[in-house]
Amino acid sequence: MILILSKENDEITTEKVIDWLEYFEADYYRLNGSDFYNSVIQKGSNLQFTNFDINKVNVIWFRRWLDDDYISNKIADASLDNENYTELYLNLTNDLKYLVRYFHSKLANRKWISRPEELTIYKAYQLEIANSIGLNIPESLTTSLKCELKKFILKNERVITKSISNPASFYSYVDNSPQVSMM
Repeated sequence: MILILSKENDEITTEKVIDWLEYFEADYYRLNGSDFYNSVIQKGSNLQFTNFDINKVNVIWFRRWLDDDYISNKIADASLDNENYTELYLNLTNDLKYLVRYFHSKLANRKWISRPEELTIYKAYQLEIANSIGLNIPESLTTSLKCELKKFILKNERVITKSISNPASFYSYVDNSPQVSMM
Protein backbone atom coordinates (compact mmCIF):
# COMPACT_ATOMS: atom_id res chain seq x y z
CA MET A 1 0.00 0.00 0.00
CA ILE A 2 1.12 3.53 -0.77
CA LEU A 3 0.88 5.93 2.15
CA ILE A 4 0.59 9.58 1.18
CA LEU A 5 1.52 12.00 3.94
CA SER A 6 0.06 15.35 3.05
CA LYS A 7 -1.75 18.44 4.21
CA GLU A 8 -5.50 18.79 4.10
CA ASN A 9 -5.69 22.11 2.25
CA ASP A 10 -4.07 23.64 -0.83
CA GLU A 11 -2.59 20.38 -2.08
CA ILE A 12 -3.41 20.36 -5.78
CA THR A 13 -0.38 18.18 -6.59
CA THR A 14 -1.47 15.56 -4.07
CA GLU A 15 -4.97 15.56 -5.56
CA LYS A 16 -3.60 15.03 -9.09
CA VAL A 17 -1.41 12.13 -7.96
CA ILE A 18 -4.40 10.57 -6.21
CA ASP A 19 -6.42 10.89 -9.42
CA TRP A 20 -3.75 8.83 -11.17
CA LEU A 21 -3.57 6.29 -8.35
CA GLU A 22 -7.33 5.82 -8.57
CA TYR A 23 -7.14 5.56 -12.35
CA PHE A 24 -4.61 2.71 -11.99
CA GLU A 25 -6.60 1.24 -9.07
CA ALA A 26 -3.60 1.48 -6.74
CA ASP A 27 -3.94 0.66 -3.06
CA TYR A 28 -3.24 3.88 -1.18
CA TYR A 29 -4.17 5.84 1.89
CA ARG A 30 -3.82 9.59 2.38
CA LEU A 31 -2.96 10.67 5.91
CA ASN A 32 -3.12 14.41 6.39
CA GLY A 33 -0.98 15.86 9.13
CA SER A 34 -4.04 17.46 10.68
CA ASP A 35 -5.65 14.00 11.01
CA PHE A 36 -2.57 12.25 12.44
CA TYR A 37 -3.02 13.28 16.07
CA ASN A 38 -6.63 12.06 16.13
CA SER A 39 -6.06 8.75 14.36
CA VAL A 40 -2.91 7.35 15.97
CA ILE A 41 -3.00 4.85 18.84
CA GLN A 42 0.15 3.69 20.60
CA LYS A 43 -0.10 0.44 22.55
CA GLY A 44 3.28 -0.41 24.02
CA SER A 45 5.68 -0.47 21.09
CA ASN A 46 2.87 -0.91 18.57
CA LEU A 47 1.62 2.01 16.57
CA GLN A 48 -1.87 1.67 15.14
CA PHE A 49 -4.15 3.91 13.16
CA THR A 50 -7.91 4.04 13.11
CA ASN A 51 -8.13 4.26 9.30
CA PHE A 52 -5.34 2.09 7.87
CA ASP A 53 -2.97 -0.73 8.76
CA ILE A 54 0.59 0.58 9.09
CA ASN A 55 1.90 -2.97 8.51
CA LYS A 56 0.50 -2.95 4.95
CA VAL A 57 2.44 0.17 3.99
CA ASN A 58 5.35 -0.51 1.65
CA VAL A 59 5.80 2.90 -0.03
CA ILE A 60 5.56 6.37 1.52
CA TRP A 61 5.27 9.67 -0.31
CA PHE A 62 5.88 12.55 2.08
CA ARG A 63 4.39 15.56 0.31
CA ARG A 64 3.83 17.99 3.15
CA TRP A 65 2.50 17.63 6.66
CA LEU A 66 1.15 20.29 9.00
CA ASP A 67 0.44 23.97 8.73
CA ASP A 68 2.64 26.04 11.03
CA ASP A 69 -0.39 27.11 13.05
CA TYR A 70 -1.77 23.58 13.64
CA ILE A 71 -1.16 23.48 17.41
CA SER A 72 -2.17 27.09 18.03
CA ASN A 73 -5.44 26.46 16.15
CA LYS A 74 -6.07 23.37 18.28
CA ILE A 75 -5.83 25.35 21.51
CA ALA A 76 -7.18 28.69 20.30
CA ASP A 77 -10.29 28.43 22.47
CA ALA A 78 -8.44 27.44 25.64
CA SER A 79 -9.09 29.85 28.50
CA LEU A 80 -5.53 30.17 29.71
CA ASP A 81 -3.24 32.99 30.71
CA ASN A 82 -0.16 33.58 28.55
CA GLU A 83 2.18 31.49 30.70
CA ASN A 84 -0.12 28.44 30.75
CA TYR A 85 -0.99 28.85 27.07
CA THR A 86 2.72 28.87 26.20
CA GLU A 87 3.34 25.83 28.40
CA LEU A 88 0.47 23.92 26.76
CA TYR A 89 1.59 24.96 23.28
CA LEU A 90 5.18 23.81 23.90
CA ASN A 91 4.03 20.56 25.49
CA LEU A 92 1.68 19.66 22.62
CA THR A 93 4.27 20.66 20.03
CA ASN A 94 6.87 18.40 21.64
CA ASP A 95 4.39 15.54 22.05
CA LEU A 96 3.47 15.75 18.39
CA LYS A 97 7.11 16.04 17.29
CA TYR A 98 8.15 12.91 19.18
CA LEU A 99 5.09 10.94 18.13
CA VAL A 100 5.74 11.82 14.47
CA ARG A 101 9.41 10.82 14.85
CA TYR A 102 8.30 7.49 16.31
CA PHE A 103 5.84 7.06 13.43
CA HIS A 104 8.60 7.74 10.89
CA SER A 105 10.91 5.28 12.67
CA LYS A 106 8.24 2.60 12.31
CA LEU A 107 8.35 3.20 8.55
CA ALA A 108 12.14 3.51 8.29
CA ASN A 109 12.65 0.24 6.41
CA ARG A 110 9.97 0.98 3.82
CA LYS A 111 10.52 2.66 0.47
CA TRP A 112 10.22 6.45 0.79
CA ILE A 113 9.67 8.47 -2.38
CA SER A 114 10.61 11.56 -0.42
CA ARG A 115 11.62 11.88 3.20
CA PRO A 116 10.71 14.83 5.44
CA GLU A 117 14.34 15.81 5.94
CA GLU A 118 14.82 16.01 2.16
CA LEU A 119 12.04 18.49 1.53
CA THR A 120 14.04 21.52 2.56
CA ILE A 121 16.75 20.97 -0.05
CA TYR A 122 17.48 24.16 -1.92
CA LYS A 123 15.73 24.22 -5.31
CA ALA A 124 18.94 25.11 -7.15
CA TYR A 125 20.43 21.86 -5.85
CA GLN A 126 17.37 19.95 -7.09
CA LEU A 127 17.87 21.50 -10.54
CA GLU A 128 21.54 20.53 -10.44
CA ILE A 129 20.70 16.90 -9.64
CA ALA A 130 17.97 16.76 -12.30
CA ASN A 131 20.39 18.17 -14.88
CA SER A 132 23.12 15.70 -13.86
CA ILE A 133 20.85 12.72 -14.62
CA GLY A 134 19.91 14.07 -18.03
CA LEU A 135 16.56 15.74 -17.44
CA ASN A 136 15.84 18.74 -19.64
CA ILE A 137 15.88 21.76 -17.35
CA PRO A 138 14.42 25.05 -18.49
CA GLU A 139 16.50 28.16 -18.12
CA SER A 140 16.19 29.39 -14.56
CA LEU A 141 17.03 32.43 -12.51
CA THR A 142 17.31 33.09 -8.79
CA THR A 143 17.44 36.77 -8.02
CA SER A 144 16.25 39.52 -5.75
CA LEU A 145 16.98 42.14 -8.41
CA LYS A 146 13.91 43.40 -10.21
CA CYS A 147 15.93 44.52 -13.26
CA GLU A 148 17.33 40.98 -13.70
CA LEU A 149 13.86 39.51 -13.42
CA LYS A 150 12.55 41.92 -16.09
CA LYS A 151 15.38 40.94 -18.48
CA PHE A 152 14.66 37.25 -17.85
CA ILE A 153 10.94 37.69 -18.57
CA LEU A 154 11.64 39.65 -21.75
CA LYS A 155 14.02 36.97 -22.97
CA ASN A 156 11.84 33.96 -22.08
CA GLU A 157 8.34 35.47 -22.42
CA ARG A 158 6.63 32.69 -20.45
CA VAL A 159 8.03 32.02 -16.99
CA ILE A 160 7.07 30.13 -13.88
CA THR A 161 8.00 31.66 -10.55
CA LYS A 162 8.68 29.69 -7.40
CA SER A 163 9.82 30.53 -3.93
CA ILE A 164 13.32 29.37 -3.00
CA SER A 165 11.87 27.66 0.05
CA ASN A 166 8.31 26.58 0.73
CA PRO A 167 5.97 29.31 -0.46
CA ALA A 168 3.88 31.35 1.92
CA SER A 169 0.11 31.09 1.50
CA PHE A 170 -2.05 34.16 1.85
CA TYR A 171 -5.81 34.07 2.13
CA SER A 172 -8.26 36.68 1.03
CA TYR A 173 -12.01 36.47 0.99
CA VAL A 174 -14.21 37.11 -2.02
CA ASP A 175 -17.93 36.87 -1.34
CA ASN A 176 -17.16 35.15 2.00
CA SER A 177 -15.23 32.43 0.17
CA PRO A 178 -11.52 31.97 0.96
CA GLN A 179 -9.18 32.45 -1.99
CA VAL A 180 -5.61 31.25 -1.60
CA SER A 181 -2.64 32.78 -3.29
CA MET A 182 0.97 31.75 -3.01
CA MET A 183 3.94 34.01 -2.65
